[in-house]
Amino acid sequence: MVIANHVSVSRRTFLDQATDRLRKAGIEEARKEARLLIEDVADISIAHQLAFPDILLSDKQLAALDEALAMREARIPLSQIVGKASFYGQTFATTKDTLTPRPESELLVDAVIEYTRGLESVSLLDAFTGTGAVGISAARCLHEAGIEVILTMTDNSWHALEIAGKNACRLIPAVNWHLEHVDIWPSTYRLYDVITSNPPYVATDEIMTLMPEVSRSEPFSALDGGQDGLDFYRRLSRETGRYLSDNGVLLIEIGASQEEEVVRLFLDRGAWREVDRKKDLAGHTRVLAFCKVA
Repeated sequence: MVIANHVSVSRRTFLDQATDRLRKAGIEEARKEARLLIEDVADISIAHQLAFPDILLSDKQLAALDEALAMREARIPLSQIVGKASFYGQTFATTKDTLTPRPESELLVDAVIEYTRGLESVSLLDAFTGTGAVGISAARCLHEAGIEVILTMTDNSWHALEIAGKNACRLIPAVNWHLEHVDIWPSTYRLYDVITSNPPYVATDEIMTLMPEVSRSEPFSALDGGQDGLDFYRRLSRETGRYLSDNGVLLIEIGASQEEEVVRLFLDRGAWREVDRKKDLAGHTRVLAFCKVA
C-alpha cells in the first residue's frame, strides 16, 4: 500500500496514516515510531515535525518513507531500515548482521566508568562486541576523562567486526583499539583491568517466542544462549579469571530473569566474589559485577 499514491502529502497526513498502519501491524508506540521514521528516513527532526506539521513532503521523501514504512509494517527493526541506532549519546551503524544496541546495555558503560574512576590507564576487553557499542562508548568516556585506554573488541562474526571497526574509526579515532575474530578470548594473551560481556543469553527454544523484530531479523548466533540460556555464562565463570588482572572487574549483562542463576554459577566456583548488581528502569537486575577471590 502506497500512501496517497505519491500526491502531495503533508508531514501531518503521513504521520497520521503511518501511525494507523503501524498500529494495525501490532507495533507498540506506533505514533512515536512513525515520528522516528520521518526523522531518520526523511531527515526531519521531531522538533521540526512538531513546529511545522503542514509542510508538504517532497516526492523523494515520500517515496523513501513509503518504502521504509512497508518494511516496518513487516516488523523489520527501525535500526535495520535506517542502518543506525542511538546508544549512550552516540549514533552507531547497524546491519542485519548485528544485534541492535539496547538501552539496558548502557548500564555496562556506566559500570565501566564507575569502576575505573581514579585510574590513569585502563586495558578494556569487550567480548561479544557486536556493533562495538559498549566498548566504544566506554573507551570514549574514559578517553574524554583523560584516562589512557587500550580497547580490545572480540566477536565470532566477521560481519559484526566490520561494523564495529567502522564505528570505532568514527567515534574513537584517538583511542588505541583493535578487533579480533575469535570465539571469546583474544589470541594474544594479556591481563585486562575491565572485561565487559553481553553474551547471547536467550534459551534456544524461547527465541521464536520473542517479538518479530528480534526473532525474525536479528542474528540467531547473537541471541542463542543454549538450552537454558546460560551456556556462555558457564564459560565466562570458568575462563575469565585467566584474562582478568588481580584487581580487575568483570561486568556482564544478563537477561531479566537470570540474576540468581548466573550469580550461583560464579559463586559456586569459589573463584569469584560478587561486588555489584545494577538494575534497569523496570527494576530488573541487568548487570552483574564480579572480582576474583584473592
